[in-house]
Amino acid sequence: MCGGFNANVIKKTTELVRELEAQGAKVTVYSLGRKIAEAMKKAGYPSEDYSQFISHTSYARAVEIAQDIAKENDNVLLVYNHFVTTAKQVVVVENWISSDSKIGQEVKENEEYIVEPGTQEVLEKLAPQVTMLKFYAAVLDSAAAEHAARTIAMQTASDNAQDLLSELTLEYNKGRQQKITAEILDLIGGISE
Repeated sequence: MCGGFNANVIKKTTELVRELEAQGAKVTVYSLGRKIAEAMKKAGYPSEDYSQFISHTSYARAVEIAQDIAKENDNVLLVYNHFVTTAKQVVVVENWISSDSKIGQEVKENEEYIVEPGTQEVLEKLAPQVTMLKFYAAVLDSAAAEHAARTIAMQTASDNAQDLLSELTLEYNKGRQQKITAEILDLIGGISE
């Protein structure tokens, strides 16, 4: 009921998985949604299914899922629909966790600000929270995009139904008018005889 919303993510995910496997990477797919879980299973890719999470989204559950995924993987890419406008959702591939990025690796001491207890300590404390928030933001962004896609699909269906109703009403009225005209002609023809 939401157009190509799911199909676009499935297509992009399938392309990405094939590309990564061609490079020799071991790929595991974590599906947040029934359609993508079914598509990945059908395509033969190993998939962890978190479909139930999407129907009852909560930050606490998102953190649990994100921690499970982060524990088991060094590199994680998020593939999801990004809400741009009500009429436009785009598929985004975003690097969520990377083995190349170490917390505070490129931290430069800032001479303008005093950071207590220290820049490195603050980053080490905040980085996991930012990682979890990034995951949850992607989930919420995708949910907003899905609702927008459903709204547009339902609006289009309603408009099409209204157009069809108008056409059928016009045809009905034409047929009714022809029947009335035929009866009047029969009456006039019967009187003149």
